[in-house]
Amino acid sequence: MNTLGFAKYAYLGDKNNFNQILRYLVSVTNIVETVKKGTNPADVLNKLVQENVIHSEQLLPMLSLILLGKLQLPLHSVNLKEDRNDFTRIIKTCTKWRNIELICVYQHPSIGVVLINPAKKEHWEAIQNLKKSELMTIYAYYKSHSKNMSEGAKTKIATQAIDIFVAMLEGRETKLSSEFESCAVTPLSPSQTSLRGEPSQKATRRPVPVATKPSQPETGLKPTGKITLTPKYSIVVTNELFHNGNVEAWKNIIESYQLAHPSSKVIVFHEGALIQDLNALFKWGKVKNAGLLFFQIRGVKVKNVSKLQKYLFEGASPRFEAFMKHDVNKALDLF
Repeated sequence: MNTLGFAKYAYLGDKNNFNQILRYLVSVTNIVETVKKGTNPADVLNKLVQENVIHSEQLLPMLSLILLGKLQLPLHSVNLKEDRNDFTRIIKTCTKWRNIELICVYQHPSIGVVLINPAKKEHWEAIQNLKKSELMTIYAYYKSHSKNMSEGAKTKIATQAIDIFVAMLEGRETKLSSEFESCAVTPLSPSQTSLRGEPSQKATRRPVPVATKPSQPETGLKPTGKITLTPKYSIVVTNELFHNGNVEAWKNIIESYQLAHPSSKVIVFHEGALIQDLNALFKWGKVKNAGLLFFQIRGVKVKNVSKLQKYLFEGASPRFEAFMKHDVNKALDLF
């Protein structure tokens, strides 16, 4: 008996594990069929994350299985050459491309993996801007009306769409293809398809487990819903210098906020630069009276922003000591 081979599948011996894998595979199959009928994968997967059907840590493996394993879509990865916050031209152009579905996978420095349908304004608004040198991978799916068109021909057209999109992303002039603007198949409505691991009635009547919300995976990760990023909020430094005491006050305030809101993370900026270590603000000695610091929050259903802003303002003032008087073994109870 090949015990090594048996061990590889031992995980499936548990009923819950087996049903979880089966739900996952059924969900992937249904998403693939939905995409083939006109729906953008970014729209589908973002909706599932927002509804807690899947969690964000599942996005990359699901994308790999759906876009590469099942659909075998062409792709191109690019490190952005400059910051960008105006997506008007991209949205206007991609909205016209009714025969092309583009899926952008952006490695956001604060949010993590973000899926973007470039024709959707709200997807760009969710990330606010693109940062220089960050990674974006673009996939393209060509929706052909011809049954005689080969897969090679479809791939060639999809690749052309990727090239044009990258040019627009980098601000270069491009020659647009009218072939992308032909009338495409109307995407299915939510009532016509199932994305939660339930096969549609027209597809099959075999009983399969129904996925509502995924059970907690062995990694301990829990569904978190859609991760969003708040705008940047300014804090005026009113102390003579943002010194070590101010830094410690800010660390205590942020620790208190994040413990009270475990799905949220506070991100600090100075002069447009992301601050990885708050101690660096003191070491630099550059942040003085009337100087500006900024923060934003990455999280799900972000709360108490104004309260956090108030405390951080106090922590950047001569009154910072109020946030340093606490048991060293406990966090401040501010929120």
